This record gives sequence, C-alpha cells and structure tokens, in this order.
Amino acid sequence: MLIFRSILLWLAFLLVLLQFFWDYNSNIFLGIFYRFLPTIVLFIWFGISIVFKINIKINDENLPKIALKLLKFVRPLSNFTIITGAIFKYLHLPFGNIILAFGLLCLAIYFTLLSVYGHIVEDKPNDIIDNQDL
Repeated sequence: MLIFRSILLWLAFLLVLLQFFWDYNSNIFLGIFYRFLPTIVLFIWFGISIVFKINIKINDENLPKIALKLLKFVRPLSNFTIITGAIFKYLHLPFGNIILAFGLLCLAIYFTLLSVYGHIVEDKPNDIIDNQDL
C-alpha cells in the first residue's frame, strides 16, 4: 500500500508538471478535466491514507545516514511548501503553482523513502492481562 501511495504522489507531481508545459484549451470540458486531474489523484491518495491507516517503523540499522537526514528534512519542508503554495494560490500571488509542485515533489520523495526503508508494525493494544505471567 505504501508503494501505491508513493506512485499516486509521483503521478500527481508529473501531472502538475505537465500543466506547466502543455496548456490544453481546445475543448472546455477536457480542459477542466485536465486541470482537475492532479486534484482527483490527490483526493484518491488522501482517501486511501485515511481509510488504510498503518503504523510504519523505520529500520535504523539498514538506513544510510543521508537517507535518515533526508527523511527528517523533507517532511517539514514538504508541509511548509504545500501550505505556502496553497496560500499563494488562494491570494492569487505569483509562483503558487511552482511552490505547490515543489511541495508535491518533496512529499513524493518522502513517501518513496518511507516505502523503501520503512516496514509496517502490527498495532496491538496493550492489555493488562497479556502482560502478566500466570
């Protein structure tokens, strides 16, 4: 499921990047669909993230130091750039699309590293009866 979520993020990033280089205006309905396609992909990613909530633990012994530093740096950077890009787009300031695309790139890199170096942890509730030796 982690790989599918990272593929969805890369797809959304590539679709946003495609909008910078190719403007589709020949058909109004296809143009609207073309503009909303990255948003639809991100809504699918968000829905999957909510429905299939999993706990992930990162293997520190197999993880290179550069990847660990990148994981710790890229997540806050992606959050900051996505929020900043959304504010720029809401206020109709320039470079909002570029900031959002960079935020999607950072988030895609983060989830790719997480899917490569992370593993799923079983979520067992702590029960007091299970901790006692009888």
